[in-house]
Amino acid sequence: METTPNAKSPALIIKVLLATICMFAGFAGFFLSIWKKNYYAAPACLILELVCVALLQLNSKYVKGQLFQKFSHNKLTICMFIAAFLWAVTLAGSIYFLVSAVKLEQEFYPIKDGFYFALIPCVLANVFSICLIYDSRKFMKMSAQHHANTMHNLS
Repeated sequence: METTPNAKSPALIIKVLLATICMFAGFAGFFLSIWKKNYYAAPACLILELVCVALLQLNSKYVKGQLFQKFSHNKLTICMFIAAFLWAVTLAGSIYFLVSAVKLEQEFYPIKDGFYFALIPCVLANVFSICLIYDSRKFMKMSAQHHANTMHNLS
């Protein structure tokens, strides 16, 4: 088993709990935004859901001790680059939604072009993509150590 003593640390539990809540909120927010015809919030909710699912998948494999069986170093690198791309997209989206909402002097409402409503999942996706980048980098270092230990044991 490849988990460490801090595999179930309070920070990990809080991160997983918040990611789970945000995943379901993103799912519900997508349908609410489609129903209320807020087409700015729909992609932000989908990105939030995607980032949360990837973060939960990565951390669940880590806690179960199956991380290096399911994710190679290359897959972790791809995960990190996708998370970095989504971070850039959600940062740009957050800035756009905030500037548009202030410029148009909008109030918070979920119907038709509610920029503040679209800002919330975009900011949350930005935060969780940073967590995904951090976790991917941490697991890439662990993967390199695991690979080095395996090669050392074989020789």
